[in-house]
Amino acid sequence: MSIVFGLSGPSCSGKTTVALNLLKLFPRTVIIHQDDFYKPNSQIPVNEALGLEDWDCPASFDMDMIVEEIRVLRKRLCNMAADGSTDGFNAIRPSFASQWANPPDDVDKVVDGDVLESLKTKILHTLQIESLDKTPFSLVLVDGILLFHDSKPNATDINAEFDAAVQMLLESWADKNS
Repeated sequence: MSIVFGLSGPSCSGKTTVALNLLKLFPRTVIIHQDDFYKPNSQIPVNEALGLEDWDCPASFDMDMIVEEIRVLRKRLCNMAADGSTDGFNAIRPSFASQWANPPDDVDKVVDGDVLESLKTKILHTLQIESLDKTPFSLVLVDGILLFHDSKPNATDINAEFDAAVQMLLESWADKNS
């Protein structure tokens, strides 16, 4: 079984950092970055008021291609041998290595090692497995700035592909702490 999880939030809000830390807890994980699905420069909409390309609008992304990648990956993961090995994931991951994702240099220090160990222990106990490699499911983490935008009629609805979703609201946190 594979679970597709959408992780959305503003640019530089920590989506990739969260995804990379989840990968430490769930080794049977592949990360897809919405940034890798921008349309070609010639198809980026222009903001009429500013006269500039608008890279932060839903029309800048090829949502149909993202949905197709999610569907193909889900099927591929479901067809992989359920032997508990992460070998297949190690073969798949490089094709999803983003040229745009920009995790901090200290991504391995963002979550304290003791916290990760505590989470690992809880996961092992809850799932009743002896190793994280034996997780009975795979995860597809999709991170992007506009995963949950309102779809236009007849558009491909990416939300239908998610089994679980988290919208990071770091803007409100930043407002409270500024």
